[in-house]
Amino acid sequence: MEIIEINFPILYSTNTWVLQNALLLAREKLSVISAEEQSAGRGRHKNRWFSPKGENLYASFCFFCEEEKNVSNTPQILALSVVEVLQKLGLEAKVKWPNDLLIHKKKIAGILSETKSIGALRLVCLGLGLNINMKEESLKNLSNPVSSLYLETNRTFNIDAVKNDIAKNFNEKISIFLKEGFDPFYEPFKSCLTLDGPLVFKDNSGKLQKGNKGRLNRDGSLSLEIEEGSFKTFFSGELLTEHSEL
Repeated sequence: MEIIEINFPILYSTNTWVLQNALLLAREKLSVISAEEQSAGRGRHKNRWFSPKGENLYASFCFFCEEEKNVSNTPQILALSVVEVLQKLGLEAKVKWPNDLLIHKKKIAGILSETKSIGALRLVCLGLGLNINMKEESLKNLSNPVSSLYLETNRTFNIDAVKNDIAKNFNEKISIFLKEGFDPFYEPFKSCLTLDGPLVFKDNSGKLQKGNKGRLNRDGSLSLEIEEGSFKTFFSGELLTEHSEL
């Protein structure tokens, strides 16, 4: 697909803008909507995403597909795309299932997936928040262990260049995914996951479940070992960090 990029000085939320302006987006292209600042950035589970001006990447990667297409793995495809771009920058990132990105067990990125039906098509909107040049003083009031590319390397990065590399990588992968599904990406994504136990899992109702270890299934779902040899499979929810408690 051809890539179209639109950048704004400030938006309330790139995902919100996309969903409100879906009819303006090209049907057969990958649209990348970004902002230098978000006044009401959103994360998963209605969490606020801290979005200071000019320090990080705030972007939504959007495309259309057939309404019946299973797109549940698309956030994992984007997470894999980001991991590979960071590897080329000398950074070893891991994925905390389903699609949070960590470096040295500290969160550097999150992905919010939203969809909207438009006639016979479905708009897939993947919002990415990636901490790039954020300094220590900007992070000190955040509760969870958080970092940025700058703090991990003591280097300043070109945000647009990182965005463009992610867009190109994701565009290549999503074109394959729409034809072949998640299977070509199972092994690469599995290699990026951090599944060492013990693990704590939080389902969509907020219930916590402790497990000894986890494993990725071929469809991208997660199986958690509740007791030795006994696994429970989850299709949604999230793994929590080792700092979480039951």
